[in-house]
Amino acid sequence: MRYLEPKGLNAKKVNWEISEQSREIVKQYAEYAERTESETVDLFLSNILTDKNKEFDLNDIIYFK
Repeated sequence: MRYLEPKGLNAKKVNWEISEQSREIVKQYAEYAERTESETVDLFLSNILTDKNKEFDLNDIIYFK
């Protein structure tokens, strides 16, 4: 049996400007995946960090405070 784990998102509203095309991509993919747009963006960005086919290491460009 797989146990339920807390999401632990520590979600915070942000004020970003993104293109209409990007918003539409997120909206359509969220509908397809039956997730919210926020969940879709979170999962997509998390998956980038674990992508084995990436051409560069994102940890080299991410600065943690």
